[in-house]
Amino acid sequence: MLDVSCSEGQMRRTAPKVWPHARRSPDHSPTSQQFDDLPAFAILTNDDERERKAESSRPGTFGVVVTPESFADLPEYAGTSSPGSRRASVQSTASSLPNYAASLGRTPTRSQTDPNVVVLDRFEDASLPTAGLYPTDSRRPSLPDRIQYLSISTPPLVPPHLLGSPPLMQSAALHDPFVSHFRHYVLPRLIQPQLHEPPGDLLMTRTKDIFEIEALRFAPLYQAICALSALNLSYSGAASVDAAHSHYGQALQSQSGTTSPDELLSNGAFLRHFLLFVYDVCIPMQHDESTTNMWAIHLNHLQSIAVMRHNTLGPEKHGYMLWTICELDVYACLLGSGDCSFVRTITKEHMMPGLEQQIPELATSHTGPFLPNEVTIFPTILALRHGILMRLAKIAQTAQMFRQEAANAGRVSPGSYARWQSAVSQLQAELVSFWTQAYPPFLVGHQYNTWSPTANKQQGPESPHAGRDLPPRPRQVFEQAFFLYQAATVYSRTSMFFRQRSFPIASQQEVFADTKSRVMAIIALAATQLEAGHLERRHVIFPLFIAGFATMQPDLKVQALNIIKAYEGQGLGQNTYTTRRLLTAVYEEQGRVVEAGGRMEDVDWLRVARDRSLTVVNCGL
Repeated sequence: MLDVSCSEGQMRRTAPKVWPHARRSPDHSPTSQQFDDLPAFAILTNDDERERKAESSRPGTFGVVVTPESFADLPEYAGTSSPGSRRASVQSTASSLPNYAASLGRTPTRSQTDPNVVVLDRFEDASLPTAGLYPTDSRRPSLPDRIQYLSISTPPLVPPHLLGSPPLMQSAALHDPFVSHFRHYVLPRLIQPQLHEPPGDLLMTRTKDIFEIEALRFAPLYQAICALSALNLSYSGAASVDAAHSHYGQALQSQSGTTSPDELLSNGAFLRHFLLFVYDVCIPMQHDESTTNMWAIHLNHLQSIAVMRHNTLGPEKHGYMLWTICELDVYACLLGSGDCSFVRTITKEHMMPGLEQQIPELATSHTGPFLPNEVTIFPTILALRHGILMRLAKIAQTAQMFRQEAANAGRVSPGSYARWQSAVSQLQAELVSFWTQAYPPFLVGHQYNTWSPTANKQQGPESPHAGRDLPPRPRQVFEQAFFLYQAATVYSRTSMFFRQRSFPIASQQEVFADTKSRVMAIIALAATQLEAGHLERRHVIFPLFIAGFATMQPDLKVQALNIIKAYEGQGLGQNTYTTRRLLTAVYEEQGRVVEAGGRMEDVDWLRVARDRSLTVVNCGL
């Protein structure tokens, strides 16, 4: 792996190399196998000669030092500055390095301090992608010109001469900190539900294996794993953003040549675009409406690959991946950044995975998808979550349609508002009806209606603590369904169109009181999960945001804000931090409007997000 460090007065790239063909026993004598007729290692001119030299010497490494002028024209630096400014910068830097400057324009020379260090005039790095593939901030405005570089398949990671090698050699590439971080930190935040006590390893094994095994077969997937891990680690200073960008660029890299159908339909191609989709969801959005966001492009690729896999291979073997993408697609639409096209396609093509396929596989095949203590209860809870998410998707699509209609019309007529309100009422009725009918009967007697002194009028399946006696995985899924239901209800009352709460409705005071109870339920359950240390459960952030926006009570706003803040730094990117900033900005705008004699309900949080450049695709990642 290349290690790049740049600072004022010095730019340096080091590339340690070891040739795998030079395999010898510890007592091997170099002269006993072949005669070394090559000159000193420092003045060799190409890798072929260096490999021959290495084969006739004891195993070891050599260091390569590339001076600034040597790599100034490499592709990844082409997009960072103009050629003139880059050249001036290089010359300035080179002048401060007299020992290296003296060697410019000459053959490689041996370092004055270490005979095993070679100074090269030019670094031959043909494997790097072009500058347009690097996900720097400057890549997004020119994105339409860069889409041609995206492909949905690339060659295998393991070179042909290693395909028959021992498994240890094949897996060596994956034994690095990025993959370890992906396994233990990133994956539990992407694929849920998770177990946190024995037999917790059962849940992770199959999911982990599918990513890591496919990464050995498919180079871009390995790079995508490293990119997402490096991006997350960069926020804590444990990795550089440049490393994340570099791995991202290599994951995008397109190779010339014919792509086989098997490659096109491979798990590797599918999983690569999933991770790159997540990567771009975690990157701050551009606010130029003429710019196409990379997360949307990857989502389109995922949609195409999923349909092709279904039509060719049958039902998706890794159904929980489709489910996870559907969840992310719905959240993007709720936040005004998507249109639920993935969910719509999966539903239309009858590709939605069955209930037992919507959770990760267990490592022990004889148990099926459920543990023994889950068999009789988990399907019912999965059905509850499934139905709520599908109805939330419909709510999100309807809201997006309303916003588009308003944008096209310029001025919305009273008749349009009446039509919209009627459509919303129908959605709300369907949501309540489904929840009431699908609510698990074995939880009806566990309502704990005294969960809050001010909410003791709650009746039926409304308690945030109703699932506290369930096994870990069913409880996690039930609480997610609970969050979704409460958030869907509050969202449908407050965020479907501009100034929605200003229009009179029947039983308005009762609706306000009920909304307050739902806000309190969201905050109470979120506080319980936070107290239990379940910081990997990222689905809690959006309900907290919508609850904080909707409530009229300052103390509840502060509680929602504080819980979101506690989750910061526990996700993959900085979306939770951005969500807290957005909620703070909404509070400020609501206060400003009230002071000016207006109504708090008149504040549109989507408009605040656009005006303050605080738009997110997902609140929790």
